[in-house]
Amino acid sequence: QKPFNSQFMSLGLSQQTLIRTVIVIALGYLWYRNQNQDINMAQDPVETKIEYPSQESYKYADDVKKVLFDSQQIENKVKELGERISKDYYGKQLILVGLMRGAYHFLSDISRHLTIPHEIDIIGLTTYDGDHSTNKINLYHGLASDVKNKHILVIEDLVDTSFTLKWLLNDYFKNTVTGFQSVKVACLLDKFEAKKVDNYEEM
Repeated sequence: QKPFNSQFMSLGLSQQTLIRTVIVIALGYLWYRNQNQDINMAQDPVETKIEYPSQESYKYADDVKKVLFDSQQIENKVKELGERISKDYYGKQLILVGLMRGAYHFLSDISRHLTIPHEIDIIGLTTYDGDHSTNKINLYHGLASDVKNKHILVIEDLVDTSFTLKWLLNDYFKNTVTGFQSVKVACLLDKFEAKKVDNYEEM
């Protein structure tokens, strides 16, 4: 009996043609398998259950006396915000803009809970000197995205005096960045006891 490749040679197929044929068949099979996997995943979505370490396993700083919100409470609120944002910005070009460095966890969590297409960008700025808020803005990273005709949602983890947000909304997004459709803020926590800047409620 002739070897396998010799049988193809007798049919007038060169070894190079044989190799190409095998590659095409293999690629076709992989494409077909991936298409079926995509269909199955779309038909049978898997519910993701997030499990956090137990509260006893966390090691807090010595000066932390009380936990105001546990991880599950925060996760529930982030999920709720994600659903609302997805509804409000459905059909719109959305850019999430996280304020670094404090908002990167919140930014990531919000993005995972959105069910609409969106982009992610960051703005890096500081107003703190150690643990104290100052009246000086240090912008060390501006937006890199093209915001023309898009909707910007600023992601902030905690509002203290709102000095940073006032500068961002009334200066940066008026004088430096232009062409966007809208700009709003999504904040996880508001430090209500802090003395806010004037016209905070109107921002």
